[in-house]
Amino acid sequence: FGAVIEKQLSNSLTTNAMLRTTTAPTMLSGSVKTNVLPIEAVATVNFRIHPRDSMDSIEAYVSDIVASDTVTVRRRGGSNASAVSDWSASGYDAITESMREVYGNLIVAPGLMIAASDSRHYGKVADNAYRFNPIRLTPELLTGFHGTNERISIADYAQGVRGYIRIIGQGTSE
Repeated sequence: FGAVIEKQLSNSLTTNAMLRTTTAPTMLSGSVKTNVLPIEAVATVNFRIHPRDSMDSIEAYVSDIVASDTVTVRRRGGSNASAVSDWSASGYDAITESMREVYGNLIVAPGLMIAASDSRHYGKVADNAYRFNPIRLTPELLTGFHGTNERISIADYAQGVRGYIRIIGQGTSE
């Protein structure tokens, strides 16, 4: 089923980004005028690294693609992808049970969070760090992340708070 599922996931911008490292040129600079050649041009490219890749492998890949004596590829900060948490562990079971209590009989399935978050620091002190959001997000809301008028409804926010309360309750009952 792997190829069929991958094909289906690749058809959506949201799930396609979970299948591979993504690339986004975020800053470009060159000349200050349209009729003046720049002395230097600079491009900043952001990569959201898939767990099967690393900063070193991405840097090597970009260097191979560019392959020019006049272009310098330089890494500025960043971090490798966080470890993938175990979806057969009790923490995942607590999330599943909590979400069914809050939202009813639904299917809970693991996925990858492709954005950098503070959870990358938890790997030093915990076996699993679930990057989880108990808030119902529609496709329209997902496209608004980090954009103008980023928002959720008050009702969905309240339901998300109930989800967090249930998850925390699950964790304290063991």
